[in-house]
Amino acid sequence: MSVLTRWFVVAAILVALGAIPLPYYLIAPGTAVDLTHAITVSGHPPPSDRYYLTDVTLQRASAIRLVNLALPGVKLQSIGNVAPAGSRTLDAISTSDMETSQETAAVVAERAAGYAVSIPPLRTAVLFVDPASQAGQIFRSGDIITSIDGRAIETNLELRARIATHRVGQRVRVGFEHAGFPQHADVTLVAIDGHARIGISTQTLPAAAHLAVPVRFGIDDIGGPSGGLMFALEIYRALRPGHVSPERKIAGTGTIAFDGRVGPIEGTRQKLIAAKRAGASVFLVPRENYEDIKDERGVRIVPVDTFADALRAISG
Repeated sequence: MSVLTRWFVVAAILVALGAIPLPYYLIAPGTAVDLTHAITVSGHPPPSDRYYLTDVTLQRASAIRLVNLALPGVKLQSIGNVAPAGSRTLDAISTSDMETSQETAAVVAERAAGYAVSIPPLRTAVLFVDPASQAGQIFRSGDIITSIDGRAIETNLELRARIATHRVGQRVRVGFEHAGFPQHADVTLVAIDGHARIGISTQTLPAAAHLAVPVRFGIDDIGGPSGGLMFALEIYRALRPGHVSPERKIAGTGTIAFDGRVGPIEGTRQKLIAAKRAGASVFLVPRENYEDIKDERGVRIVPVDTFADALRAISG
């Protein structure tokens, strides 16, 4: 084998090794999605100003891709923290959370605009059970989680928040339905990537909302619950165009609950970078994430706790 051939072989091996996936994701600034034509509110033309949903980009890390860490806003996160049950489960949960955020946003916006819209019930279903945890002997895919320590829960977000107040090794009493029958079980929380977990992945299943004004969403390739706030604002301003100030470009992020609460999200800095790249003049952020970006310049950053806070911020 010639020296040149050996060099080609070595180079090919190095490239192959560099392309092997690592147990991490690269989280990078994503896109700022113009909601003007992504959301259609029946009988109401889209406003002329631009409201943006911001997201992040997830990419499986490899040795070659680690060079991207030198780019602004790119960070490394372990797979367990991003997708503890695997990428297919992550995709299913992400899609479910997106659908729930859209449903919730439409209800919140129409109720805020004065329409008589009832809040539909939600259920949190077990999607995946970690066989290595105690949960593997208790829950099955399709079970409905109804309460934690006697407190009712409806959504993934509520379930995560309740578990987050506990430590590894503590026991929680979980109410659930199996095959339609109510049951309870005491479950010892296990450590998964340094956090206390039951050992299940869940998805929120909302009942269909009966909206006063039909709303259609046309958003592809984006998942998760963090677009809820901006969805609600876009729908509201279509229904009540004279009730918000004429800011040219407003971006933001935040989950939304039926009572109007705005909840925290992941990837705050990456989403802010996406907003800046779109030329946004205002960036709305959940108050719990404000510390992450409060010192950033180039855009007015507004922390909000509720949908009403967001409305006041863009009406002043």
